[in-house]
Amino acid sequence: MSETPHFSIVVPTRARPSLAATCVRAVLAQVDPPAFELIVADQSDDAATLEAVAAEAGGDPRVRVERMAVRGRSKALNAAFPIARADWIVVMDDDCRPAPDWLAALARAVAALPAQTVVVGRVVAGPKGPGAADPPAILDEPSPAEVRGRSFRDWIYPNLTFPRGAIAAIGGYDERLGPGTPIPGAEDNDWGYRLLCAGWTIAYRPEPAVVHEAWRTIEERLALKRSYGLGQGGFSGVVAHDVGDGALEGRGDGAVEGRGGQQVRPELHPLRGGDRLGHRDLDPSHRSSPEQSG
Repeated sequence: MSETPHFSIVVPTRARPSLAATCVRAVLAQVDPPAFELIVADQSDDAATLEAVAAEAGGDPRVRVERMAVRGRSKALNAAFPIARADWIVVMDDDCRPAPDWLAALARAVAALPAQTVVVGRVVAGPKGPGAADPPAILDEPSPAEVRGRSFRDWIYPNLTFPRGAIAAIGGYDERLGPGTPIPGAEDNDWGYRLLCAGWTIAYRPEPAVVHEAWRTIEERLALKRSYGLGQGGFSGVVAHDVGDGALEGRGDGAVEGRGGQQVRPELHPLRGGDRLGHRDLDPSHRSSPEQSG
């Protein structure tokens, strides 16, 4: 692959070959996309995902499966980021299906961004079959918006695009958190919190959209909600622990040094709720008009 990609799309997966292959199919069906590479970060114990993705990709050099020796979503993402070749890194879950113009819309969105800004795109619910539950992590707002300043709310969704400099600024995902760990959630919440505390902006843009498939049963959805709740509690504990054991050390300029070397603001506020972002959670004071957003 000689052309340097504009986007490196990272899809973590484990033992869900059908979902991973369908995700790859939707990425390869993009209409007039910018140059991209697709990295499937496979943590499976067998070769089923590798085989399913290879069959779907049909030898397309833009797709590669990286077999991960690590287990856990955070560890898989952190292992994939250094081998991504593009300046812009995209994180999408294996049960998401991008719209045909997703990458083209992403290219337009990032071209209009100021420095120190990441993009979260629209995440809409897929159709439900008999016995299926609503998918998690839905963000379906019609208007663009920005989030700035410290916030414990979860502003990061499985349609995330950021410049490589974000990793240099705050580090990767906290490997104590997320699926595959004893604290099976809140890894996105934690990363977004650190990003905002470091002075970055999270920009929501509705045009680059993905569909989050409704494949879980109601019972599986309830178990997932429990994992999210455990994750939120663990996230609060991680922050408190890092402060208490001196992992956050004061600096003369009023900032503090935190996990991954990031600068964060020293004030902490109580956690307010554990739900992911919904229709009413975007602060109107941070909304942008379409003209301002490009």
